[in-house]
Amino acid sequence: MDCRACNCDTGGSLRPHCEQSYGHCACRPHITQPRCDTPEVGYYVPYPDWITLQPEKGDCAILGDTLSRDGNVYVTCKGRMDVTFKELDWIRQAEVTW
Repeated sequence: MDCRACNCDTGGSLRPHCEQSYGHCACRPHITQPRCDTPEVGYYVPYPDWITLQPEKGDCAILGDTLSRDGNVYVTCKGRMDVTFKELDWIRQAEVTW
């Protein structure tokens, strides 16, 4: 039997290829198969532009838009303070460096 591409959803699947033993995509928790592009009943996945990232502590008044480069997201705060968000994904909480 020949392998066929599953077209796994990059946001909902754990890996970009089919699981050979099952013949479908391995999905993140509460995301359904076969392509991992639909949340289970009672769950939702927000669009990335619905999510706001901002520091909870400190007195950072964010100036301008966020800047992305080298895998990190940067913002500039009033008072010449820079903030770096690391580990930005939908599973872990972001680590913030001041």
